[in-house]
Amino acid sequence: MSSETLPAVSDSIASRGGHARAAEPSEEGSVRSKRRKRKKAELLDELEAKNQRLVELADVEARREQAAEMLGDSEARFQSVLETCWDCIMEVDPEAKLLAANRSLPDLPSKLLAGESVYDYFPGSHRQEIADRLERAVETLEEDRFEIRYPARSGETLSFEVRIGPVIQKGRLVALTIVSTDVTRRKRAEEALREAEARFNQLAQLTREAFWLYDPAAGKAIYVSPAFERIWGRPVQHDQDLLGGTDAIHVEDRERVREAFRSKAAEGRYDETYRIVRADGEIRWIRDRSIAPNDGDHPIAGIAEDVTERILAEDKLRRCEDELRSLRSELALVDSGKRQGSALSDVVSDRLTASKNKLTQLGESLKYTRWAQMVDEVSTLVDQMIEETRSLKS
Repeated sequence: MSSETLPAVSDSIASRGGHARAAEPSEEGSVRSKRRKRKKAELLDELEAKNQRLVELADVEARREQAAEMLGDSEARFQSVLETCWDCIMEVDPEAKLLAANRSLPDLPSKLLAGESVYDYFPGSHRQEIADRLERAVETLEEDRFEIRYPARSGETLSFEVRIGPVIQKGRLVALTIVSTDVTRRKRAEEALREAEARFNQLAQLTREAFWLYDPAAGKAIYVSPAFERIWGRPVQHDQDLLGGTDAIHVEDRERVREAFRSKAAEGRYDETYRIVRADGEIRWIRDRSIAPNDGDHPIAGIAEDVTERILAEDKLRRCEDELRSLRSELALVDSGKRQGSALSDVVSDRLTASKNKLTQLGESLKYTRWAQMVDEVSTLVDQMIEETRSLKS
């Protein structure tokens, strides 16, 4: 080979080598570019995630501020309720140390200090009881309810209903609440009611009449005074539709009384006199009446009384009047004809004297009734007839 051609070959080889070396940097740049892009994308994703996290944190903070504001409003309303509440509300720890309170009991230390013993804010006569009940509540974790009474400076006795309740968080006792409610007025009302009931029961025991209350909706008597048992001779049965039940009413009066009660009692117009058959078989006369109309919201009230003596007295009075009419007729015959002289006058006089004695006895039994005046009038008439008979004899 000619030496003159070698350079050309060298140059050709060198030229090809130069082209190879120029291609290598181009591939490396492409790889680096891809890496940069991937890194950039990762940074963008991370930035987006951080932005999202910041948005979430901002939302959480907004909700926290809103919750804090709502909690503040709730606490303010709760505090307002506590301040306007008439109850005395105290919160104490398990050692009976005061944590918080809205007010003190009347006429007791009014300056409430946190950390002080709660017993200092209760009457001395009840402090041991409060201590015992708080200790029991701590041991049992159960609510307790009781009453305390103590004298006020005014001299009246104050009554409070006290309720103790445990405050439990996460299964652990953290505090106890003591709520004291003033029940002085209620206690006074209850006492007045008891006294009124006692007076009424005493009156019911002493009176001869039987008072009753009847519930139209239930169709039975809901109250009957003790006099019922004395009159009817049988125990009270509140499930009866009429006093003593219809079986106690004489069979001849039963339907009349039932119909009158059904149609008139609610209007206050029920007023019936009828016979009853006592458990021992004795027949007694009863006047039974409703004393006030029913307004629809209250039971029918009524009164029943034994009028047997009055009925018998009226019968005796009628017989006595008949006898007096007969004697007066006989006396008229003696006065007009004087046919039988003093003999008939003696007979008439004896009969008048007997009638006078009967009237005297009748007057004693009717002394304080509306029939007393009639007996007196008839008795005066008999006295006049006796005098007329004596005048005939003379």
